[in-house]
Amino acid sequence: MKTTIAGSYPKIPNRPRPAKHRMAVARLQQGKITIDELKKIENDVTTEVIEELVGTDLDIITDGMIRWEDGQTPFASALEGFERSGLIRYFDTNTYYRQPVATEKIRFKQPITVDDFMFAKKHSKKPVKPVVTGPYTLARLSENQHYSKFSDFVLDVARALHEEVSALENAGAEIIQIDEPAILRFPNDAGIFSEAIRLLIQGIKTPILLQTFFGDATPLWSTLTALPVAWLGLDLATAPAALKTVNGWKGGLCLGLLDARNTKFEDWKNLRPKVEKLLSNYDDERLMLSSSAGLEFLPRERAEEKLKRMVAFAREF
Repeated sequence: MKTTIAGSYPKIPNRPRPAKHRMAVARLQQGKITIDELKKIENDVTTEVIEELVGTDLDIITDGMIRWEDGQTPFASALEGFERSGLIRYFDTNTYYRQPVATEKIRFKQPITVDDFMFAKKHSKKPVKPVVTGPYTLARLSENQHYSKFSDFVLDVARALHEEVSALENAGAEIIQIDEPAILRFPNDAGIFSEAIRLLIQGIKTPILLQTFFGDATPLWSTLTALPVAWLGLDLATAPAALKTVNGWKGGLCLGLLDARNTKFEDWKNLRPKVEKLLSNYDDERLMLSSSAGLEFLPRERAEEKLKRMVAFAREF
């Protein structure tokens, strides 16, 4: 049974280790360092995080998304047609993101995450999984000042991000994660969501992990399982009952059993019977253990230890 992390990793280490990234951002805002100097520190922190993630013995890692201000900004800043507005709360978390505003037709300009992926791939002994915020979530978390129909907005974002996914495939990605938490809040948009995902990955041969989090995906189970993706990622910390309804899917399941929003360690002994029951319907090659979402909400050392314990549990199988 493989193990992975569902996206981000804490940027700030526990004391007494210095918060290099936070201090660098503050110094940039004060005009004390340049953008190039900030990028060097981002490289240093990303390398440090990759070493920690590799040290947990995860089978598939990310680069920790250290360079990401939030899940929307890297894409909205790089796609033509978006501007940025004020800060807005990110779902029900205590974090905020800079809301994108669609002011013109959305178009792809150039690869957005490929350089970050190649940097991580160069510095990791483990396979690296790039992450792309999905078209429905990016559109839903944005303000629309251009399109008369929300569906047209979503599909243009999907067309633009298709170019990004293609670029990641050409760069050698072995698996690509697409984050789509927003659809869980708007299940009535299942139709346009499905159309956008199909457009996003049309012609892509690299295995796609469609990652949901911050909610229960089971009301959308028939929609999700009809999509041509290799893996479905579920937030089982938020919706543990979802384990009872996931049978019948022919692809892989990424089980978000590590709670990304709670510092408490998981009781893996108690979780074992639930995983064993799944194994009666899925062989272990079709199951992957993961965090329920990105780990940016946790203290750094706590996140690391939780991952190590998850990996130890997976190794028992």
